[in-house]
Amino acid sequence: MSRGGLMPDLTVSEFSYIAVSELKLKKRREAKVKNKGEYAHFRDYYLSLRNAIKSLFKKKQNFNSLREVVRKAHESKRENYHVVAENFISWATGKDIHHYDPPKAAYQFSKTTVTCNPELYYRINGQDCMLKLHFSGAEKMTQKRANIICLLMSESCEVAVELCRVLDLKLKKEYRFKGDENSQMNYVQQEIVRIEKEWDEL
Repeated sequence: MSRGGLMPDLTVSEFSYIAVSELKLKKRREAKVKNKGEYAHFRDYYLSLRNAIKSLFKKKQNFNSLREVVRKAHESKRENYHVVAENFISWATGKDIHHYDPPKAAYQFSKTTVTCNPELYYRINGQDCMLKLHFSGAEKMTQKRANIICLLMSESCEVAVELCRVLDLKLKKEYRFKGDENSQMNYVQQEIVRIEKEWDEL
């Protein structure tokens, strides 16, 4: 069953990855998203690790509980899980991080829906920053891609863009929005229009 149907319905990770791709790769990546079917938890490679990171703060656990998830992971995942977990622990140590169910919201333009699902908040100078975790080393994070994610989280979750962050857990690098909001939004909307023109043919 196609996830996309007649109208594009993408996650912010999927949309941002397509938007920053080279032109010759865009259509192929759009087709992959449209035709991959409904979400299935068993295909979500990092699901148990993502849930464990959120549980650290929701259940007020220590970092050993995250390392235990790595230890129990399938052998094929263990090395990647270890890198991500240790990078997160190193980044998180000393920070005021908490979990109170960040909003899951969607940015809608034309016929397209882009779902944003941040994982955590952490406090800087008394202000709560909304954090999106990025796990994949294959679908690399860049400043251009992080700009799109931060902007769409801001628009959909109604949080100031300067309080939105993306944390690349492969490289232990934190991104914040840089650039002009209007020009970035114009780029986002142009990409949506382009995707919609191709969607029925995918």
